[in-house]
This record gives sequence, structure tokens and C-alpha cells, in this order.
Amino acid sequence: MHTVKADHCGIVLMDPSEETGTVVAEYPLGTALGLKIPWMGNPLAGLVTDEGKTAILHETATDKRLPEESRRFFMSAGITSCIFVPMKIQGRVIGSIGLDIYQHSRSISPEMIEIAEIMTTQIGVALQNLRLLTDTQRHAQQLQRIAAFNQSVQATLDMETIFNIALTESAQMLAFDQMRILLYDPAQAQLRTVARYEQEKITIMLVDGDMMSLDDTTEGRVWRTREFVYLPTESRARDPRQPFKIEPGSDMIAPLQSHGRTLGVVSVSSNQTYAFGETDFAVFRQMTDQLTVAIENAEAYTQSQRQARNEALVNEIATRLQRQTDIQSMLDVTMSELGKALGARRARIRLATQYGDNDQSA
Repeated sequence: MHTVKADHCGIVLMDPSEETGTVVAEYPLGTALGLKIPWMGNPLAGLVTDEGKTAILHETATDKRLPEESRRFFMSAGITSCIFVPMKIQGRVIGSIGLDIYQHSRSISPEMIEIAEIMTTQIGVALQNLRLLTDTQRHAQQLQRIAAFNQSVQATLDMETIFNIALTESAQMLAFDQMRILLYDPAQAQLRTVARYEQEKITIMLVDGDMMSLDDTTEGRVWRTREFVYLPTESRARDPRQPFKIEPGSDMIAPLQSHGRTLGVVSVSSNQTYAFGETDFAVFRQMTDQLTVAIENAEAYTQSQRQARNEALVNEIATRLQRQTDIQSMLDVTMSELGKALGARRARIRLATQYGDNDQSA
């Protein structure tokens, strides 16, 4: 600031939504630091972003580009003239640097403008390098968590444990407020919530979770189309009891699909708009792919166990039947064993004879 001989300097960075900006630096320190400034529809921001060129206000009291509200603010702050220099990264405006002068006796010179633009370019480069470094470090941490997640879910065949690991590890990889795992219920032809992370609490509900329609929900559309969906600015109702209450935020929803079959979907939600980026998309998809494999392995194991139990039951019934010497005893053994296996309180066998049907109940 001393180099350009300004009285006050402020740096504003656009928020990810590009609807507001935040004052991230101020000198001398006043009351503006941390202030949220509307960006969309703001004439001052428009001076910078519309053409991406430096905006110069030689006389704030008479400049016709200023709306009356901004003019009153400048007058109350004692700002007689100012410069707004756009801060760009790869040709995209991400914010601006404002330089203010408080004395009528001083004017904005071409040298001041040139120095301000050079400094702003250097700051933009430094911010880009810092952002790239931060993104690289974060992505490396996410990849480490993905590897750990893959090892953990492949080490178990218990569905509840798999869901618990998925929710716990995902919360370490992604910045979200809610996550849900929904599996397709063929009996209901709907999606059933089987696991949920909300307010740092994990809930697993394998059989009695909330049902969700396939027709009028984003999750249902993802299940039908098998396509990843990102909603950066407005998410669906977060409370299933209030389906028409829409809250601002961000959603990522991915299908759980393998071998032409869609098992369900996974959704993560943030209360912040534009909360997720490209690295988050990649990590989320990797996580859902690995979760799909883990679910399939658990289902195959459960199916093999069920088949083994059924085969053992059939063998046991066959062995007991071979020991019987009359039909009544055979029927009694069959009804007894099948009733125990199926958890039935009553069993009935109907035999057709030449004299008509004959019921055997137990």
C-alpha cells in the first residue's frame, strides 16, 4: 500500500457461489475485515468483472457509475477517489483489490494504477500456487483415506460393519453435513435408507429405514439413469417428513452399480453452496465403486450361507425321513422341520388321492 501511496487497501475474494465476496485482508485494519459483500448485481463488482479491467473512480462524489447507496458509503468513510483492480486466475476474475484515497488534494496517477495492477497480478499468482498446493495436499490425504477405506471394507463381510466404515471414512474424506446410503428394495420397488450420517451421528437401519420413491426424487432419477448428479446451489429437502422444504446447499449423488445392476445410491449433502470440487467428485466415485464391491461380496457371502443352511436342512430332513416306516411319521417330520426352518406357527400338507383331497395339519 505504501508503494502505491494509498490511504487504505482491501482485498475481496469471491465466494465459491460467486454471489458474494468476502473481505479477506484490510490495511490499516478497520471494520471491514470478514465483511460479506454482495457480488451479483453489485454495480461496483460489475465495474471489475464485466470487462475484467481496472475500474477508476477519480471523484466518488460525482461519478455517475456509482449507485446512490455506494456514494453515501464512500462519503461517510471519507473516500474521495479509489481504484478497483480485478484479481484473475487463468483469465477468471476471483476477486479484487481496492485502493482508497481520502484527500482531495491527491489524485490517482497512471503510475499508481500500473503498480497496483502489477501487485495484483503477483498476488493472484501467489493465491493460485497456494490453492494448487492446498488442493494437492488435500487430494493426497483423500487418496490415503480411500486406500484405507478399501482395505477396511474388503476385510469384512458384515453389511452393518461395511456401512459403518463407509460413513466414518467418508466423513474424513469429504466435507459434508449429511450422508445417506440407500439400497433398492424389490418388494417395495423403492429405495430404502439403510445407513445415515447426520450431525456426526451414524445410524444403521438394515430393514426399517425410510422409503424413497423412484419417480419424483433426485435419488430415484440417479438410480434409474445410473448417472452421477451434482447439485451445487440448491438441494432437495433434507428432512423426509418435509419433502417440499428446499434448503440451499450442495448435493452429490452417485449410483451403486455393477454388472448391469444398480444396487442403490449414495448421497452426500452440505449446507454450503458449491461445497464440492473436481477432486471431491473423483474421490466420491471411487468410494462408491469400492462400496459397491463390498456390498456385492457381503450379499454373495450371505447367499452362500443361506444356500448352505438350506442344503443342510434338506439333508437332515431326508435322513430323518429315511428312518421313518410309515407315511404319517414322514409327514410329521416334514412339517416339524419345515416349520422350525421357516419360523411358521402352523404347517399344512395337502395330498391328492383318488377319494379327494386329504389335509394334514400341524
